[in-house]
Amino acid sequence: MPVLSAFTPIGLLELSASDSDAKNIYATIKAQMAPAFKVDDTTYEGCEVYAIAMAIARARKMLERVPREMHPLTCFDLLTTNEKDWACVPTASDTLYQRQLRIAARKLLMRGSREEAIVTDLIAAIGSDFLKINALPAGDAVNFPATATDVGTFPNPNLAPKFYQTTTSVPVTGITYPLVLAAVNASDAPLVGEKITIEPDVVGNAEAVTVTAVSPGTAAGGPSPYTVFATFTKAHSVGAWVGTAMPLWLSNRYQLQVVITDAASKSAVKRSAANAVLARHCRTCERWKLVAASSASQVGPFVFGAGHNIFGATALGSSAVNF
Repeated sequence: MPVLSAFTPIGLLELSASDSDAKNIYATIKAQMAPAFKVDDTTYEGCEVYAIAMAIARARKMLERVPREMHPLTCFDLLTTNEKDWACVPTASDTLYQRQLRIAARKLLMRGSREEAIVTDLIAAIGSDFLKINALPAGDAVNFPATATDVGTFPNPNLAPKFYQTTTSVPVTGITYPLVLAAVNASDAPLVGEKITIEPDVVGNAEAVTVTAVSPGTAAGGPSPYTVFATFTKAHSVGAWVGTAMPLWLSNRYQLQVVITDAASKSAVKRSAANAVLARHCRTCERWKLVAASSASQVGPFVFGAGHNIFGATALGSSAVNF
């Protein structure tokens, strides 16, 4: 048990049966002065030695706290200062530990898109509602298209890119068909043998075709619109975007599955907090999905075609998936 005395006020009291630092310092100074002065609580010298001992003990305790104040999870005196330095705004209901945890998570932002940093920040944001984070194994990654140039067209550094919009549709496929293009930003006329991408903004309907002919009068760079001929494999509507520099290559290689509790998945506040954390940590090429856990080790079950009332949720399958 701690020894309660005039040497153990708040700030110097410790859970120890040993004499406090202040008492030991007082005894040391008193022993050195005792032959010449009467040092006790009834004399001026005794009071002065007590005051000196208390000041030295407080200074020593402050030095002992310095390493703890440097760490966000143990800081106390510098808590408010650290919150200002790391742009953390506590709420009225935050506990001391929650405030410390938020600072620690914010400092981890400097470590970028590392799992430990993301996990710590998610715990600080939604607490025990965060369960696990899974990265897609490299062997399960799927690319679309299989070859980058199957659908997209990549810019040629030696040529100016060209952009158009269709003014007619493509209702038939598998045969050479004319398509009228209106130039965008005064783009030059398309050329025979040139590869163009149609509807790159509609992934399921995007395709790349090679121009086989250009209607007379436009091949030499006449005014827009231009009529081009190509063999299309998909139907296209009026107003579709077309271009010679429209790269399109998608992959789920950098996709994260963030498992949260079912209650958190239905909370707009919790989902928003989790998405904010992931947006800060993840790189531009990385994507994530928040999924709800149905048990201690599974997400789902998902049912094809089943309705749901969770914003952003998608029905995927008919059985639960282990995480």
